Amino acid sequence: MPSGFNGFHLHSIPSSSSTFDSIMNEEESTSDPHVQICQHQVLSYEKFHKIANLPNIRQLNWLEAFAHLPQHRDAAKIFRVIGMKLFGDGTDQDQVRRFQIRRCPVKSDEEGVYFLGDARFVYDAPNEHGQSGGFVLFVRWYLSLSRFLLKSMDSKKTLTKRLDRSGIKLCSHMRLSDPKVVEASWKILHPSKDPAEKYEAKVAKQNNDFNVECKHCESGTEIKYERSWTLPTLCFETSRFLGEGQSAKDPAWRAQCGL
Repeated sequence: MPSGFNGFHLHSIPSSSSTFDSIMNEEESTSDPHVQICQHQVLSYEKFHKIANLPNIRQLNWLEAFAHLPQHRDAAKIFRVIGMKLFGDGTDQDQVRRFQIRRCPVKSDEEGVYFLGDARFVYDAPNEHGQSGGFVLFVRWYLSLSRFLLKSMDSKKTLTKRLDRSGIKLCSHMRLSDPKVVEASWKILHPSKDPAEKYEAKVAKQNNDFNVECKHCESGTEIKYERSWTLPTLCFETSRFLGEGQSAKDPAWRAQCGL
């Protein structure tokens, strides 16, 4: 499975791509089977099929999945790319390039706690182990952890309430407040001081065991704690396998629709 958030690459479609944006901003019907990307946006099979058949779509590194909606906002990001000819000037030097990405802000409760989301499509090519190819929808939700917020989440019960108020669904079957997600988040936010349990948590982190999988559609969510130059952040990165987008009867697509 490719990593959907390990960098932005040259072969991605920019936000200003008129063809892709025209597809993403089409009105959707929620009466037909669909995949819920966020609280404001759904993905119908008709739209997914159009995306899957865009020219050279399988050679691109990623596609932004959020549409230009009033609830979404553009945010500039700067990434350092090493050893790539970004500007066609024949040099292989470190360069800095600015990318415009869309984010979905979701207010969790009356105290102004916000989750921010990124979303994109990545094509996962077939491999030599017999794994079939298909598109993966990567969605990342992250919560900046102020001292007030950390203090307010002093038990699994209050943590569950915080996550539940966001209304965020990681897939068609699992919410952000799912007990398995809460349990993993609690272990990350409140690591044990017991030496044996600290060692167990360290091994779990090395083995990527802070992963929560849905038993119905096999979506996986990696939960991690990140420190940045602003506030510590709790991240929830979900990968949802959609299939090739060539049939509405594809079991992978139907599973993501909750069918």
